[in-house]
Amino acid sequence: MKGFENNMKIAIIGAGATGMGVASKLARENKNLKIHVFQNHNYISLGACAIPYFISNDFRKQSLLNARTTKDFKNEKAYQSKIQFHLNHIVKNINPEKNELTYQNQKNNKSNKIKYQYLVIATGAKGNIFPPFNLKKQPKNLFNVITKEDAINIKKIIKNSQKIAIIGGSFIGLEMAEACAKLKKDTTIIEVKNGLMANVFDHEFSQLIYDEVTGKNTNNQKTNKQLMATKVLLKTTIEKINLKDDTIVSLKTNKGELIECDLVLLATGFQPNTDFLTKNNIKLAKNNAVIINQYGQVLKSDSSVYENIFSGGDCAIIINKINQNIDYLPLATTANKIARVIAHNITHPDQKESWPGTLGSGILRVKNLELAKTGIKDDSWTSERVASVFVKSNDIPIYFKTAKPLYLKLTYDKTSYQLLGAQIAGYNKAVLRIDALATAIWNKMDSRDLQNLDLVYAPPFATTSDIIHIAARKIK
Repeated sequence: MKGFENNMKIAIIGAGATGMGVASKLARENKNLKIHVFQNHNYISLGACAIPYFISNDFRKQSLLNARTTKDFKNEKAYQSKIQFHLNHIVKNINPEKNELTYQNQKNNKSNKIKYQYLVIATGAKGNIFPPFNLKKQPKNLFNVITKEDAINIKKIIKNSQKIAIIGGSFIGLEMAEACAKLKKDTTIIEVKNGLMANVFDHEFSQLIYDEVTGKNTNNQKTNKQLMATKVLLKTTIEKINLKDDTIVSLKTNKGELIECDLVLLATGFQPNTDFLTKNNIKLAKNNAVIINQYGQVLKSDSSVYENIFSGGDCAIIINKINQNIDYLPLATTANKIARVIAHNITHPDQKESWPGTLGSGILRVKNLELAKTGIKDDSWTSERVASVFVKSNDIPIYFKTAKPLYLKLTYDKTSYQLLGAQIAGYNKAVLRIDALATAIWNKMDSRDLQNLDLVYAPPFATTSDIIHIAARKIK
């Protein structure tokens, strides 16, 4: 592959965070580019993380679900004539050896081909659909919570729905449960594992989440009365769907319980949107995520590299900065960051930037409880390798009526004492301490040195010995 030239034709499959991030940076920084963006919807730059808050009426304008529109790009001088959008088009196949892709117009089903010099695969992810929900014809009241169409349809139907069943108790499931609580709906979460957010948090925090969701948490008794309690069924699966007029009326669990419902929301995780790649010479992970190297370049089946094909975002694996393993972590923040790396490496093939990896940092609110995590959990490595401390304190001095409990868990290497992970739960945005801990993990800090961090203090904001100091002193 020759070096980058300004008259290059670049094809980008997908107009989400990674795809539009690459297109934007390339168009801003280079002249006379021909960027073709293929998108299977009639919109670009969807902020899918905002869907639960749109449904709960935290904001009402549908247009705010999209960070940008094609019109925005056409109106800005930096992008004019450089980006051509192919909306409502599906890429059916790519031929890496011929630098060619085949795409289809969904409106008239006509197919066409295009040659490219560089290709970016940024097709995102779709929802997991497990039996018995994988029906040939989708029921009228069954939805994922992924697309703009999902958001619009759910908001329309939920107005006249009182009994909501949410399948899955992780990020989206809990965010939708909060939305339903705000709308005063009778909501049930059905979770196959023995704890909520069990893939993300350790058991101490899963219990805090359970108590908050079900209304058993006494720390916020007054404020919890403002939000309806949610029923939670753990270690439970759905065995049978009962339909009437193409509408789900009830669900039967593996324990024989019958759950009546007007609306069913699937929040059972994601799978990469890469079905069209399974017959190509592209290396895929077990879950069909595209395997890339540290430069964002796609690997061939024999692990050699396609120099001119890149991938990132929810359709690709990502490198774990702590152990350098490959992980699948569909996070918007990661998708944005790797877009900049890919754009740089396309235009500077002789001065490529390496992607340093991710810590998988995340944050969410569950009713009034706020939680955040970064790095690894207790069970991410063998118990012989790691140790942890769990501490409960307060966010501010207890003489304030607004003082709330704060919980912190630090995970570290038993031998080197390197900080490997942190989980925190509390109120009033106290969990934003996670950013300091993410910085410490990123820089491979000794966990014992956290006790000497010069953290800010004033009574309205913190205690003299912050919970980070307290936890660090417990590390032996």
